[in-house]
Amino acid sequence: MKKTSLNQILFVLFSLLSGYFFLQMLVSPPLQMPLYSAALALLIAAGVLVSLRVFAGWRRLVAVPLFLPGFIIGYLVGTVLFLQPLPHTPPPVVELPANKAGAGFTAVVYFTHGEPPTYEKAIPAWKHTIQELDEDGVPFIPYPLRPFFFNAIRGEFVKAGGSHHNAIHSRTMLKLEQMMSSVHPDLRFYLSFIDDHPHPDEAAAQAVRDGAAKIILANVFLTESSHTQEGEEMVAGLNLEQLGIPVCITYPLWNSDHLIDMFVQQSEQVRRNIPREKVGILLVAHGQAPESDAIYPKQTKQETDFRLAIRSRLVEQGYLAQNVSLAWMEYREPTPQDGLRSLLEQNVELVLVYSSSISAEGIHSTYEIPEMLSEVELPAGVRLINLGAWNDHPLVLQALAERIEACLNP
Repeated sequence: MKKTSLNQILFVLFSLLSGYFFLQMLVSPPLQMPLYSAALALLIAAGVLVSLRVFAGWRRLVAVPLFLPGFIIGYLVGTVLFLQPLPHTPPPVVELPANKAGAGFTAVVYFTHGEPPTYEKAIPAWKHTIQELDEDGVPFIPYPLRPFFFNAIRGEFVKAGGSHHNAIHSRTMLKLEQMMSSVHPDLRFYLSFIDDHPHPDEAAAQAVRDGAAKIILANVFLTESSHTQEGEEMVAGLNLEQLGIPVCITYPLWNSDHLIDMFVQQSEQVRRNIPREKVGILLVAHGQAPESDAIYPKQTKQETDFRLAIRSRLVEQGYLAQNVSLAWMEYREPTPQDGLRSLLEQNVELVLVYSSSISAEGIHSTYEIPEMLSEVELPAGVRLINLGAWNDHPLVLQALAERIEACLNP
């Protein structure tokens, strides 16, 4: 092979690999990113050196335009490989225990959203979300630009120091189990997530293997949504009723008096000696795309009705209706920034911010919403306190216990 031909092949190869390594630099875990950055820099340098051999004189001016097609192809191939759809996981095998001694307890499958603690563990969860949006026909970032979305998510995880979402739910479940065990000693709790393992069907199958005679799927969600539907379908796929194991599904919490009261109680505790008429409260719902309303018609209405109920309860306590602002984190308006600006126009002295739809602190409540609100300059003397998600507040435990009691005493 001629030396010129070999240099041309190397030039094309370096351009392809540069695009691929650029993709990996965008989406790789934080500790791997510097390695891909260094490799990308070396490949580009090697491409420049080879181009000096392939092209002479003025022809070197076309080296960069010729390098770009290979770079783009390498990037797109890497994007396709990275965004491969998640394989369908068959439901777990349900095995009845061979020895039923001591069996017959009721298993509560504590079912919630889930957010893995690190970016690399969250990658499958985000792929699952994007796949779900695509299947539902909801517009999202154009396919070739999606690696930049993952790059932004990685940055949020790094800046937020990871997510404690799952750990908080684990703590909440343990407190709930302790609270209910004094009255119902035959209850056993199993943690499950839609966006992490174990999934609700995996938790339910494990409960059956342990000897459960009844399953309660406890929805730790605010609304009826794609998440609750998917979890219910997972458990339904186990066909437990055919094995003589009844399944009861609890109702989401949007109309729970206990949960609504939590916002009033927290506001009262935090405002201290500031008059109620000088307190602004920003209730930030999650929001879903308008295109999803036709598929999951209850989520938007229930998020809205929930916040209106909180506002009414706050007004009963002496807060001003115009000082309770409703905003949406995604897809809808007003935005959190708009909601905060409207409160500042009321000359409040204190603004309390709630991620009203989020069950436990995560990237949304600890990083994204505060980042949005940081765009709004606060007047001198005005304080803003981010009270975040529900977490393991005692009234959250009571709300969940009430729903589970409805399954225990139908």
